[in-house]
Amino acid sequence: MSGDCKDAATSSRARMLIVNADDFGLTDGVCEGIVRSIRDGIVTSTSAMVCCAGARERLRRWGPMIPGRIGVHLQLTTGRPILAAAQIPSLAGPGGEFARSRAEIPPVIAGDLFLEWRAQVNVLLETGIEPTHIDTHHHVHARRDIFEVFCEVAAHFGLRGRPVTPDMAERLRGAGVRCAEVALLDWFGGDLSEESLLSVLEMGVARHPGARCFELMFHPGFRDPPLEKVSSYIGEREIELRTLTAPGLRDAIAQTGLHLSSYSVFG
Repeated sequence: MSGDCKDAATSSRARMLIVNADDFGLTDGVCEGIVRSIRDGIVTSTSAMVCCAGARERLRRWGPMIPGRIGVHLQLTTGRPILAAAQIPSLAGPGGEFARSRAEIPPVIAGDLFLEWRAQVNVLLETGIEPTHIDTHHHVHARRDIFEVFCEVAAHFGLRGRPVTPDMAERLRGAGVRCAEVALLDWFGGDLSEESLLSVLEMGVARHPGARCFELMFHPGFRDPPLEKVSSYIGEREIELRTLTAPGLRDAIAQTGLHLSSYSVFG
């Protein structure tokens, strides 16, 4: 399994890189791919979805394989809320489902959202997983009214959070939520080669010379029939997995001056 480079976490001068795989729990193929990317590749953390059919059982089976590596991929899109629609009337759409995309999310009542997201974190705890951080599916916490609840949930559970922008990183820290200073979210679809990955990383470092901690987001996984029913990002996950486990990639990242770390050791 890839190491956390704990010397990087304890050195005030080290520049850290958290490599996070989203969508853990979505399907068995995705879970298997993420576990592989952590054991054999550069991925150091993952974020789990709990609102997908069968997610709890999958997380109970796959979670123990990567202890200390799992956060919560909070959902307000895709899947079904944990709580009954009567408890969170502003969140459940027709048929009791979440909206399909961020653009379709209606105005939300902050109290409803806090209750639902707290329930989602509690589901992960019930599977025996102690979460290390939170982020959101489709980055819904970029919306300002949702962002406030995101901070409240992070504070309630004492969890780290993902900043979508450097400005958000400042606002998270201002709210007492620990986070990376820069999240690099551009390596998605298109060219999924090692060269493009390193280019995204090098450009991020160049644009933020004072940042000490970066997060890089990925979606590795194996294609399986259930995935074809719930996601349009399918074959690309296997390409990502091959890239993330490529020999020599760890050394190439080290040449950028960044040291692999994870949310479990990120202070």
